[in-house]
Amino acid sequence: METKQKVLISVIVVGLIVIGYIAYMNYLGIKGDPEYKEQIQEDAQQYLNETYDETITVVDVLHDNMDIYQEFTYAAIAEIEGNDDFRILVFRDRETGEMIDSIVAETWEHELETFLNPILDDAFGDIVNEVWIVYQKDIGERLNISPDNIPSLGGQDDAHPVIRITLDRAKEDDDEEKLDDIIEMLKNDLNLSRGNITITYNDNALLFKSKSIMKEI
Repeated sequence: METKQKVLISVIVVGLIVIGYIAYMNYLGIKGDPEYKEQIQEDAQQYLNETYDETITVVDVLHDNMDIYQEFTYAAIAEIEGNDDFRILVFRDRETGEMIDSIVAETWEHELETFLNPILDDAFGDIVNEVWIVYQKDIGERLNISPDNIPSLGGQDDAHPVIRITLDRAKEDDDEEKLDDIIEMLKNDLNLSRGNITITYNDNALLFKSKSIMKEI
């Protein structure tokens, strides 16, 4: 076999190895590492058993392969017995490596959603497709809030919720005025001091789709 052929074969082999490695890493990026998923479930359940007197059970694992959350890539999803309002996430603190949970964030998200739902129903009716509310999932740890004594979200200057309201229609002229009214109610009635709120649209236009309305609280 000539030297050129040997070099070509070597290049092809190396190329196939590289392609295979890239494909495998992409697979892990989408599907996640099954061994780590199993480990995070075990660690999370042990943390919950040691931290809470009530029964909280890990039911699944969230793999954030889209980088939606800054706080984690993997988090165990846990259900609180007798509480159907929300689930909590359990994950490793990126700075300390210790297991922490999102119960403060979930409590505030539920409180805010409960406040907003009737207001949105009055303002927009049944065209509200989705209300997405999120606090930093490690906000309880950041603010040193005990899960046994979670305060109301009102007046929490260091906690900034992100709110996205999606409507099943195109933008209308009075939508911005309605959003301003909602912000005023959040400030005055709920004492929400900071945050971001957006209205997005699911319209059917092929061109010139409605632009979102984004405002600070």
